[in-house]
Amino acid sequence: MMKVFLLTSFAIFTGCTDAGGYNSGYNKPPPRTPTPKANANQEAVAKAAATATPSPTESPSVNATPPPISNPGDPFQNCKENDVASAEQPITAKVFKLKSGAESLAKEFANGTYATKICMTNFDVPVRDFTNGFPGIPNLFEWFAIDARAKLVVGTAGQHSFRLLSDDGAILFIDGNEIIDHDGQHSASSKQGNANLSAGSHDLRIQYFQGPATEIALQLFWTPPGKGEEIIKPANFAPAPF
Repeated sequence: MMKVFLLTSFAIFTGCTDAGGYNSGYNKPPPRTPTPKANANQEAVAKAAATATPSPTESPSVNATPPPISNPGDPFQNCKENDVASAEQPITAKVFKLKSGAESLAKEFANGTYATKICMTNFDVPVRDFTNGFPGIPNLFEWFAIDARAKLVVGTAGQHSFRLLSDDGAILFIDGNEIIDHDGQHSASSKQGNANLSAGSHDLRIQYFQGPATEIALQLFWTPPGKGEEIIKPANFAPAPF
């Protein structure tokens, strides 16, 4: 009996082991699969993705030309008081039809054909689409010229800086003197000029023309002594005989 027990125990502990030293009477753990090592390129790509800084959203350039305004209303209107300027509409302007292909005010303005008279509150027509035409002349939205006149009311004597923005050409006169010549066919852009003015009223005249459709622009800015630049307000204009 003792011999049988010893033989059986010997078989259990010595006779049934495999080459790997594991007892065949137990579950052998599965072999470990080695983890593949990432190659250098994969590691570099992963590292770059983890440390990359998101690109900021690009902002439009502050110097870019603003897009044209769609359907902003009529910038040129009938004079409300018997076809003449008033305190509400201090600027009077005559409109002329030009020949197609006109290149400048200097060459073509004198050859224009009178079309109508309009009034304006000030010169503040930003870059915009223009397809409405003029009161009573809806089809006149290209190849036209405007001869506008008013009194410029100056509060403080001294050197004044002016900036004329237009599309196409425009010329600014004060007291009969040419201050800015921004003539010719061109997209919306501006030009500056200076004038030493006394306090009081001064004759102001702007000649402007529009070439091919459909964008227009006409704005007059000034920088009075000791102040910043601004659009000349309606309060700084007064009616002038025209």
